[in-house]
Amino acid sequence: MSDPQQSPRAAGAAGEDRSQSEITTLLRLALKAAGLGTTITDNLRGAFVTIDSTTAEIAGLPPGTTTLPPRRWLELIHPDDRAAVMALTEQLRPDGGAFTATFRLVRPDGATRWVRTAGAAIFSPDGRVPFAALMTDITDHTGDDTPPLVNLEARVRERTAQLEAANTSLVAARDRFRTLFHSNPIPSVIYSPAEDRVVDANTAFLGFFGLPAERVVGRAGDDLDILLDGSNRRGIVAAMPPGSGLQNVEIALPNRGGEPRIVLASLEPLELASGPCILAGLVDITALKQAETQVRQMASQLSLAEQTERLRIAAILYDDLQQRLYALQVRLAATVAQAVRRDYNAAMAEAEQTRLLLDEALAMTRNLSVDISPPILQGESLYHALLWLSSRLLEQYGVHVNVQLLSPWRLLPAGLRVALFQIVRELLFNVGKHAGVDTATVMLAQEDARVTLIITDTGAGFDPTAMKRPGGLYQMRRRIELLGGEMNLASRPGAGTTVTLIVPVNIEELGENDQRLSG
Repeated sequence: MSDPQQSPRAAGAAGEDRSQSEITTLLRLALKAAGLGTTITDNLRGAFVTIDSTTAEIAGLPPGTTTLPPRRWLELIHPDDRAAVMALTEQLRPDGGAFTATFRLVRPDGATRWVRTAGAAIFSPDGRVPFAALMTDITDHTGDDTPPLVNLEARVRERTAQLEAANTSLVAARDRFRTLFHSNPIPSVIYSPAEDRVVDANTAFLGFFGLPAERVVGRAGDDLDILLDGSNRRGIVAAMPPGSGLQNVEIALPNRGGEPRIVLASLEPLELASGPCILAGLVDITALKQAETQVRQMASQLSLAEQTERLRIAAILYDDLQQRLYALQVRLAATVAQAVRRDYNAAMAEAEQTRLLLDEALAMTRNLSVDISPPILQGESLYHALLWLSSRLLEQYGVHVNVQLLSPWRLLPAGLRVALFQIVRELLFNVGKHAGVDTATVMLAQEDARVTLIITDTGAGFDPTAMKRPGGLYQMRRRIELLGGEMNLASRPGAGTTVTLIVPVNIEELGENDQRLSG
């Protein structure tokens, strides 16, 4: 472990070592790019010769060959050139000297390659004469008029220019990626699974979590639990196929404000200089999931409402209509018996009672049919339908409803018209059953693309906070929300109740029949 209190001199030395290492690496890459091989040895009569991969490739030696005895190296030099090469190297002295030579190498497979080499002695105070040499294959240039060395220099310049252009392109690509990453409106993050660390995060990602960059970028381990706990991070990384990504993975993220947020995460592998990383983009689908849940709940509530209505109709049929039909059966039997006994006066009296019972049964069936599907809704406006409803409530329940039209009225789409009529009817039924008064007011207004209905009474009132879930008012509110609107409730014990319905209107939903009626 390094000493955190190391001296500036030691730190500087460490930096110089790194710089030297980087220079050595860059030099090795440049030589390889230029097709130059290196050879280092004490002399060709010493213990061994050290070569690099380029020299081994030129000489046709197996990959990975880095050293070989001088005798073996001399055997690779063409017999006609061997003595001349030896003479050049033996002219070197411990205090310096250099040489250049063009000769042939005979590969182990018998192929002959022309090479050019340039070497220099390495200073040695102990009397040895080590030297280092660069070698390039000039077989393909031996027929050129241009000297091999000039060709070599041109190749070095060309390769250097190519490397510089490639580096410029890489820097430009990196800058473009960084700009696109940080300007992307989709919350995105770069994550290092090996280090369990956030490498970078864009502005949209930081805004999504409501965190500053210093709380996210560079953080690792338990510090990332504010984004996603460790077990889930490891599970997602493990689920990624090798060399491929994952699309639309549903994840629940922690939320400091309460319920977790649901996102779809798409992950792609990304290779950076620091190592393999993952680029992840998030799409918030919390509202969509909540809407799906609300739709499921609404579907369940509608099913319950339908069942409640069926039970109400069944009760009317069983408790009232069925009893009347049974009474009719008894009356008819009595009429027949009296007629058989020739008691015609009694039979006529029974027949009259039977007629009255039939009239009541017919009136009941008509009322039931109208309650289930009011005919006026098939063609009239909501305003006229509510006027009709007010007369029905007065006739049946003695409730006076004052319907007021506050603005010019346009026809609503049929589905919206029916839904609002049913909700207002339920609210007015509540006035008759619970408010303890026999008057109510309904006000209608339509402006631009929304309709507003206000239903008020001066009755007993109640505490809205004690409203039952899922009671009738709660279900009405959910139905209004499903229509894209809102329901506001104002009430208190002894001060009456006001319900305001505000619902958007989409004129494009008007059917052909609606448009004909509005015209």
